[in-house]
Amino acid sequence: MRRFVLLVVLSLIVTVTAFAKDKDPAVAEAKLRPEAAKLVAEHAAWCASHGAKAEGLAALAEAAALDPQAPKLAETKASLDELGDDAPGADALAKQRKAVGPKIAASYDRLASIDHDAKQAGRFE
Repeated sequence: MRRFVLLVVLSLIVTVTAFAKDKDPAVAEAKLRPEAAKLVAEHAAWCASHGAKAEGLAALAEAAALDPQAPKLAETKASLDELGDDAPGADALAKQRKAVGPKIAASYDRLASIDHDAKQAGRFE
């Protein structure tokens, strides 16, 4: 009987510890920032391949701010730098924004839902 009680107590401790790690804001943020950066970087790459230089550069800067190690940032920057004037098709750009916008917004919503320490409030204002 004592072994059973000990086993139950240890199981509870392990379970609580596992859930506590998931609630750690730094861990959650470290996981979600690269996911958001990837989506924004993909949008920047799309912009580069479709001549939307201004929006592509803005998306690239946003992706780099989220995660400087995001995939293909350097390649996308080089592609955007090679572009001349900003000449995207307005319809194509609007369609792309409509397709990718909700995904990017959802990733930012997940980031915004993380409870941070009060002493970090300045980072989020």
